[in-house]
Amino acid sequence: MHDPSPRTARFWLKLNAASSAACGLACLLAAAPLAALLLSAPPDWTAPALRMLGAGLLIFAGLVAHTGLRPVPPAAHVQAISAADALWVLGSLALIAAAPGAFTAAGFWVTLTVAAGVAAFGLGQVHGVRRMTARPGAKGA
Repeated sequence: MHDPSPRTARFWLKLNAASSAACGLACLLAAAPLAALLLSAPPDWTAPALRMLGAGLLIFAGLVAHTGLRPVPPAAHVQAISAADALWVLGSLALIAAAPGAFTAAGFWVTLTVAAGVAAFGLGQVHGVRRMTARPGAKGA
């Protein structure tokens, strides 16, 4: 359905930004407990790495929020954010596949659940852009 309104894209972008900010804060403020929850035997560098990940997620959240709060988010920005989401999902799956024994049971499920949520954000954002940019009467829009 053709919907020139950016409502769908903006919804998914704002949800992505809020989730990314929440995860970023959790990584910054609770890095050591998160490392123990997620990994069977976390190396010494895990907590600092989670803090850096948290800072990166906060920066990403700010960029996504900036895009999502624009009256009409630029399609190229939304597509770039969705590509980053896809890379996150692929990276998460690669980590689980490469080192399944490194994760606790909770870490395995948290990683998969976060990856599924990120995939939903990316797909929702792409769907929103397609609705915004489709020609009226075009199939699949």
